[in-house]
Parts: sequence; C-alpha cells; structure tokens
Amino acid sequence: MDSPCEGHILLVGDGDFSFTVSLLKHTSVVGNQITTSNLETPETIQQHKQAAENMTALMNMSATVLLETDACELHTHPVINKKYYHRIIFNFPLADRHNIKKNRSLLADFFFSCSQILAENGQVMVTLCKGQGGTPADQPLRSWHDSWQVLAMATNAGFILTRAVPFNDSLYPGYHSVGFRFQDKSFNTEGALTHIFEKADIVSVQDDFRGRGVFSLDDGTFSCSQYIADKLSRNLLLEESNPLCLVRRGLEKSFKVHMNANLVHDKQAWCVVEGHQSKIVLRSDQLAAEGKRETLQNDVDLSIGGSLERMKEKKNEANICTMMKDQRTLELKHGVENGSQENVSPTQDASSHASLFLQRLIPGNPESVYILIKNMNSLSERETDGVIPEPGLDQQNSPSILSEDTSHDGTRTELKTEEDSDMVDDIRDTNRVHHYRTSLLENLEMLFTLTDGSETGGSGGSAACNPADHVQSLTTASSCVLMSGQCLAVCSIQPDLVPLQHEMIIVQKLSGGELKDEQLTRSSESPAFTKSTDGLVNSNIPEYELASSCILSALHGSNLFSGFILSLQVSSSNSDVIEMNKSDYLNNIKFINIQPAGDEVDGRSIGIVLNVTRGGNMFCVCLIKLDAIVANICCIMDPRLLYSSSSKFTQQFREGEFPKKLSPFSLYPMKFAHDLSFWENGDFAESELYEIIRCAAGDLVVKVTLIDLYNDASTGRFSRCYRLHFLSHDRALSYLTSWKLQSVIRMSVAHKLKITLR
Repeated sequence: MDSPCEGHILLVGDGDFSFTVSLLKHTSVVGNQITTSNLETPETIQQHKQAAENMTALMNMSATVLLETDACELHTHPVINKKYYHRIIFNFPLADRHNIKKNRSLLADFFFSCSQILAENGQVMVTLCKGQGGTPADQPLRSWHDSWQVLAMATNAGFILTRAVPFNDSLYPGYHSVGFRFQDKSFNTEGALTHIFEKADIVSVQDDFRGRGVFSLDDGTFSCSQYIADKLSRNLLLEESNPLCLVRRGLEKSFKVHMNANLVHDKQAWCVVEGHQSKIVLRSDQLAAEGKRETLQNDVDLSIGGSLERMKEKKNEANICTMMKDQRTLELKHGVENGSQENVSPTQDASSHASLFLQRLIPGNPESVYILIKNMNSLSERETDGVIPEPGLDQQNSPSILSEDTSHDGTRTELKTEEDSDMVDDIRDTNRVHHYRTSLLENLEMLFTLTDGSETGGSGGSAACNPADHVQSLTTASSCVLMSGQCLAVCSIQPDLVPLQHEMIIVQKLSGGELKDEQLTRSSESPAFTKSTDGLVNSNIPEYELASSCILSALHGSNLFSGFILSLQVSSSNSDVIEMNKSDYLNNIKFINIQPAGDEVDGRSIGIVLNVTRGGNMFCVCLIKLDAIVANICCIMDPRLLYSSSSKFTQQFREGEFPKKLSPFSLYPMKFAHDLSFWENGDFAESELYEIIRCAAGDLVVKVTLIDLYNDASTGRFSRCYRLHFLSHDRALSYLTSWKLQSVIRMSVAHKLKITLR
C-alpha cells in the first residue's frame, strides 16, 4: 500500500478516514490522487470521534471525500465512475459478523464493481483479519468452507492474486480501524494479510466445439486435432521473449564456438513424415490374397467436423496400402511404419535399460504418433509417387494405369486389372496419411548426410526427407551439424507433460572409419577427436569420449547453467549394442544430468549422448530436451505456462537478463475437480479420450486420473471413472466456468467415442 503510485487511488470503507490521513502524511502519495469513501451518512459519521477532523484535514490536502458510497456499486457512483483508478484499497470489509455468506457476497460484488473502474495494470488491495481469506498464506489456515474465500470471489470477476503480504499497522501512525458501523472498537490486526489482485483474462467456454483443425506447411495443408493445430501455429523456439527461444540461442552460440557446429534451419517438410505405424504387419506376398477393397477416399477424409470413430481402422487399412508400394525403409525407424519391414521399432526387442529409455524417446506403440491428413487439393504428382492416369482416359474408370515402381531396381510396372486400378486409388488416398515426427531422431538420416555433403551409406531415406530439396543454410559440408525443432508425442494429461516437445540435436562425425564386426560391441578406440574441452589433443582418450566431453563443455560455455552441475551418467548397460538395421548400430549411451549446486538429490535428465555406427561411419549424436532445461533453470514446472500470452509472463524474460527464475504472478490459482464416468465400448482408447479433452478444454485440464474401473458381471461391460483436474496459471478460472467445461467434455466424449455416460 505504501509503494509508489502515480495514478488515481480509491479508498473504500475507511470508517473514520484515519487510514487515508495517515497514507497522505507518511507516504509519497499526494492529496489530488486520493478519492476516499465510506458508507456512512452525514449524520451517522458523527458517531466516530475523529471523523470530522479527518475529513477537514483531507479536504485541506485536496483529497476527494465521499459519504454514502456502497462498495458494491462503485462503478455507478456519479463521481467515482468519472476516472479509472490505479489502486483500489479496501481494509477489513465486513457485511455481517455472524453471516459468512454475506461477507463473501460483499467481496464478490466489490470485485465486480472494481473491474469496471480499474485502470490497466491496476491493483485491488483487500486486507482481511487472520484466517479470513482462506488462502495458504493464512496462518493458521482455516477450512475453505469456514473462510471468506477471497480468491474465489475475486476470480469470478476476472482477478488473480499476485501477492499476499502481512498488514503492518505501525506503518500508518494514527490509523484507527472501525470494527463495525456506529462503533469505534477496532479490529484485531495481528496476523492480518493484504491480498493484492490484478486483472487477468477470463477463461471463456466456446459455444461451437471444433474437434478438427487445419494447419499449413510449405507443401500443403493438413488436418489434425484442433488442439494440435493451435499449438503448431506457434513456434516457441522463435518467439523473442520465450525462455525456449533464449535457451536455443544460447546453446547455438556456444556449440558454434566450442564445436564449430554448422546450424541447420529446421524445415517444415522435415516435420511431417509420410506414413505411420499400424498394428497390422503383413508380408508383401500376402497382400495378393487380400482381394479387392473399398476405396479409402471417404474414410481417410478427416477435415473439420469429421468423425474419429474409425481412426484405428483407417490406420490399419492405410498401412496395408503403404506396404503395397514396397517403399524403401528409413535407416532409423522411430515408432512409425513407412515401409514393408516387420520390425517396427529399432529398440522394441531390446531389454536393456538404455534401450527402454530410447523407446520412450522414439516410441514403438502404434498409437504413439499424431496422424495428419493431407488435403486432397494439395496432393501433387510427386506426392502420389508418379501414379497418373493414362492420357485420354478417365482416372476413376481407367482399366490401365501407369505407376512408378519404387523398388530398388527402378523398373516401371503397368497395372492392367480392375483390381489393381482400385489398389492405386487406395494408394492415392493413403498418401494423404502422414504423422508428425515424434523426435528429431527421425531427421538423423538427413543430418548424417550433411556432415560430409554426401550419403554415408545404408539404404537411404524417405523422399520426404531429401536434404538436397530442403537444406539451404549450408554452403559447405561440416563435420558437426546442429538443429532445433518441435516434436509431437502422444502422452497422458499430467501437470508436467504436454504433447508438443522442443528438442535440439547435435551430430558430430567421428574419424574412426569403418569398424569390424568384433568392434561393434565395445567403445570406439579411434584416433582422438581434435577438439577437447581444454583445446588439447590426448591420443589416449577414445574419440567418442572426447566428443562427449566437448558437448558437456559447450553446455557449460552457454552460461545458462550458473548454479547448476552438469554431468554425464553412463548407462548401466553401456556395453550393449542395439542393432537398428543391418548396417546401423547404437551404443555408448550416456545421460546428461542436471542438478542444483550443493543439492544432494539425484540429477534430472535433460538429454542423451550416444554413439551411432552407420554404414561403416561413426557419429556422436546428442539429443537435448530444451523443455527440461527451461523447467530447471527457470523453475517452470508446468510447460503449459510457456504458451502464456500474458505480459506478466513474457516481460520477465529478456535476452540481456537471461537466465532467471520465474516470479510467480498468480498465487494459489483456483483448482477444481470433476468426475467423468461412462460405459466403454470395445474400441475405447485412452489416447483418444485425452485428445477430446484437450480439444474441448485446451490446457485447462492439467491432470486426468483413472479412479475407478468396474466390470458388470451380468453384462460383461466395463465402466470407467476419470477425475479431471482444472487449473489456469495465467487466467481467471471460476468454478462455474470449470463446470461448463466439464459439461462440454462429457458431451464431446459421448459423441466422439460413442460411449454411454453414467
């Protein structure tokens, strides 16, 4: 209250005006800034001994003094509503000593009235006696139902609590609080708290629910969930005042200095990969027995408003058609089926700790990728692999269609039967099925090539990942390349998880040359890497170990980790070699851990370093989780906050002052829980439930927990009950709004998943 304020100040309910007098005498506030008021009439104000004297003193100091002013109708007062106030102060409000509901109602109406007359970036200060507020700042903390619930009353009017500070009446000599109307008995101010509120955006409920959205890339427009489309429309790595952008810049500069890394700008065409993984795995020689199938034209079309009930079936059917084309496989598979090979994950059969960790990074679960459907008008001849109708013939009725055989011999095949013609139609439709990369590891094929300007071996990559088409930032080859980008991974709804992740990958080509088979089971003993952490060459240090040390040195050199300790932790199964393809091997896995200096708790992982052998060449690959770095150095434990558009968040992070810890600007945000119960059907999948919740409520649902699973013995049906936790870190979320949102979620789940609500 005594902090400087250059704007207008409104005091409400100052019984004998003694607080206003003290504020003017003992702070930098001047009289013409002040408008002070209370509810008394000219007659009843005389009951307070000092009132008349104080009123005269205030008017002599050019303050505005108002009587008969209702705290619930400030915005309608003919004098008060003439201006906007930068600070509104209400000390010890009281409507009824014995009726707590009336006191809550007083606060609710007061906050609503304040919202109409408060200036931008203004503050509302409410001082309450010990325990009345009901926030964790109160000591002792009363039961929520036995408090005035000041936070909830303020939230209903669009306010968030930014600070709660002890009220010190010794700072205001002469202040005499009035306990109740017509009485001069003071309140007990010991343990009182002043709650400081500021305006925030109010969470609203959309009338029209849109489950599907659209986002555009360089080579076309794609349909996906509305939630994902909204997230992809922002690239936090490029937003100037976002911690992710500042971390990316700092690391890029450091790796360029310490490892001479050449920056590769992420391309939109690299983010979306053709194909996806399916639960169905068939040999190509079994496909002939499948017979004629209905075209997928209508089923795969998932534009806005489309149904999701056949999504799994579409995945399986489309994957069969993809395998028909006998496409070349990626050198490194990362949970996506883009060819005809049966092994769907390079680490799926490995049992070591390291392989399980990698499987979490590059999941092999068919439901672990986000399916994107490319709009028909954006398909080109190249995107249909050269499948074109014969000149002069109608495409749909043509009995003979030419297609480009994508097998390694490069021959062309003429399809003559009607069944083959329908097969080609299916292929054209399934070419629309893509997935968003789950990790930058899916771009390793391109990065390997960029380290020496030519392909380094193996069977090659997908046509969608051709570096010659997309890389414009490199004019010469570099032995070390670096790239940052966004990735999408299907995940549950938890406070520290969001589907969109941000990664940085560094690929350093080593000079070890081709290895013999017996060398693949141990660390490389090749000549030393030319750049050590001290700028010295030590021929006794394995080249891979030296490259790992250089990576750690570059991280330290970024000046982002002051007050933290970075270390490399060797995997417990470091001697194991994971075979990814016939010529690809992975070993020497290390975790990059971070922990506060002087803290004895175990460090948290922010990335991995691994050794990859591909076609006789060796590479040191480092994958850094930028979100994990931001969470640690900025103390942002909920990644949803990174998407905040509030100036209270963005103004905290500037390049010259980074890194810094986040100063919370919303204390004790309101939390609400609602239960969702239903009878599941045979096709129920939790991942689809999560997506519907995200589309309906965005990031306002921060946790979903299965609290009950019941099987009806008489019918055999299963019932599920989930608890949905609602919270907003930067906006005002009221209970009524959370209830409306859960109602929208219930209706959406019932409609999209075809389940029966309970």
